[in-house]
Amino acid sequence: MEPLAQKNAMYLSDTIIIVCFTLFYLTAYATTTNKSINSTTKVDVTMIPGISGISRMSSNKYLIVHDAKVYEPDKPRLGLLNIKSTSGRIEYKRLDFPAAASTPSNDLEGVCRVPNTSNEFLLAESGYWGKKYGRIFHIRVIEQRVVLVREFQLPLLRDNNQDQRDGDQFEGIACIALNSADILILLGERGGTTVYPMGILRWGTYNLGTGRVAWSKQLLPVTAPNPWGVSRLRSITGLSIDSKGWLWGSAAVDPGNDGPFRSVVYLIGHVDGNQNIPVRLYNPDTYWIVDGFKVEGVVAGEDGLPLSIGTEDENFGGVWRPLPELNRKPPN
Repeated sequence: MEPLAQKNAMYLSDTIIIVCFTLFYLTAYATTTNKSINSTTKVDVTMIPGISGISRMSSNKYLIVHDAKVYEPDKPRLGLLNIKSTSGRIEYKRLDFPAAASTPSNDLEGVCRVPNTSNEFLLAESGYWGKKYGRIFHIRVIEQRVVLVREFQLPLLRDNNQDQRDGDQFEGIACIALNSADILILLGERGGTTVYPMGILRWGTYNLGTGRVAWSKQLLPVTAPNPWGVSRLRSITGLSIDSKGWLWGSAAVDPGNDGPFRSVVYLIGHVDGNQNIPVRLYNPDTYWIVDGFKVEGVVAGEDGLPLSIGTEDENFGGVWRPLPELNRKPPN
């Protein structure tokens, strides 16, 4: 699928503003996940391709996906990020996409870890192009080898093709266990188009044993915070569910491959897979503003680790960063 194309610091006191002075500065200094590094520690960072989705494998290791198209066979599609807690070094290693797939992936935009596993993941393409692609890949990562368990299809609501460039664009995926055999998959339509002006949540049930997936015809429109008042905000560019069931999302402004980008990380609502409508939405609530970057991946905090983000900054590559803890919690 082809790519489709508040006053200074006076925000609410409980809103954190992250301002990018230069990409070099932010890639030279970092804070790690489980053991903090002194703020003056120099960090050796490998250049990372743009991150279109991210999921935690362990306390300091992440699986990331890249949005290479099917006509770009030599570009990376998967990678591992290893955050060295003592040195602060961020190591990136490209992973080979499984040859057993029907074709190489086309525009991967989301990844979530299969619940109750440490090395199984669902990788989601953004949608269909000419009624092709539109797949989710269930994979298993064994050391640094990727094995395809199976692939299955996304729901097709609106195709993308040469004459219609405003079809489905799923940029977020998240999943939780329903029972020992079934998981709930949430998909986030990014919005920001004439057809889909706002974000949309869709969902389905996936059986791990049979591979059967049943997509619901129901949907939930999502209005993301828009502190800049732009008309084409991409309301959902990433999704993640934390250990308490809170659904976090990112939204972004994307004026083109050279930016300047702007993003917000916000609380969407609470997930309960036992309900007919599995997400209880909250009023759009900004938790972090990330200026200068296009956030396309969110990893919810768990086990005392901070929430972190991955960015797809197009011509500038990508970065991973933990976000600072706030003196506020989601509502009860």
